Amino acid sequence: MNKTKILILATVFLDVVGIGIALPVLPIYLHDITQSEFLTSAFFSLYSFFGFLSAPILGAMSDRYGRKPILIGSLFGAVLGWIIFASGFSIWWLIAGRVIAGLASGNISAAQSALSDISQNKAERMQNFGLIGATFGVAFIVGPALGGLLAESSMTLPFWVTAVLCLLNAIAVVFFFPETHLSRDPHHPISFHPFASITKALKHPETKPLIIVFFLVMMSFTLVQSLLSLYTYLTYQFTPAQNGILMASVGIIIAINQGFFLKKVWMRFFNEWQMQVLFLGVLILTNLLIAVGNWWLFCLAMFLFPFAQSTLRVVLVNEITEITHEKGRGEVLGVTQSLMFLASILSPLFGGWVFEFGGAYPWLFGAVMMVAAFGVFMVSQKKEPEAV
Repeated sequence: MNKTKILILATVFLDVVGIGIALPVLPIYLHDITQSEFLTSAFFSLYSFFGFLSAPILGAMSDRYGRKPILIGSLFGAVLGWIIFASGFSIWWLIAGRVIAGLASGNISAAQSALSDISQNKAERMQNFGLIGATFGVAFIVGPALGGLLAESSMTLPFWVTAVLCLLNAIAVVFFFPETHLSRDPHHPISFHPFASITKALKHPETKPLIIVFFLVMMSFTLVQSLLSLYTYLTYQFTPAQNGILMASVGIIIAINQGFFLKKVWMRFFNEWQMQVLFLGVLILTNLLIAVGNWWLFCLAMFLFPFAQSTLRVVLVNEITEITHEKGRGEVLGVTQSLMFLASILSPLFGGWVFEFGGAYPWLFGAVMMVAAFGVFMVSQKKEPEAV
């Protein structure tokens, strides 16, 4: 593995560890303050709303000015956002922290764009996106486990540690990260309309169904990301440390899947069409298993979910990237980031609202989203492609 790829993955690792530290603690911390499932999930939507506004702009700016300056700016912005949130002098400080962190959250799409820049072909690009997925998995082993342990000392300590990690990451990018986008277009258009790049992608007949399916899959993923810790806290009386262990276990499965199964099993024995059919079906099943409210079925869902979600994400992003001109890949990856944020606005809001009526309802909502994604995908396919 070359030095540039290692540096890109190291940047993603530090960033996701920082996010992972906060995940087992943040929903419980916010619920204890607000005493409302809906308001707790609304904080996740607030972060995502401002990320949605900024993601396509940052993606297009990375096509014009390069990946490195966008990474630096977004990481220093994240430092400021987490410091304000961790200070938590009032509810308005908490809101301000989430707003600033959301506006600065363009680092993952910039890193994905950098990996796309150094990929020689479609197969290598898919493997590189798989490496990002594996890095996510390892980071979600370290981050949530560390966050759960830190919360035993103080509920705000994980947020301070996240700010420190973002700062270290930003400094490392300044001094060691090479610019990978060497064929920049100084006239590449930058739109300040958050829906402009999504609308543009939806006008492309090949990307439209992929964009819709990706969005619906992200609706399911962000539902789990925003509500899982709160669900286990209220349903199974999990502590932050136990939630950290649960998320670390999910991270182990993602790392194994992306580091081994993606290349050795899924890409070897299945084509993209087959992988999408298989894992969309698995995501329908996992949401229904969680909704039942049985401990053992919940454990089975937590085993299956990371296989399905992490593989689908790689396949869909790779397919979307493949049919995009190389000079616009930062923009289209900004679109996928925007869709993640849009899903993270809508899914927690609706999921938190129905959570007020019962713990099963968010997961039934997730199952409906996956049935819709399956339907869109099948309608878009006139016939199954030839097997690999």
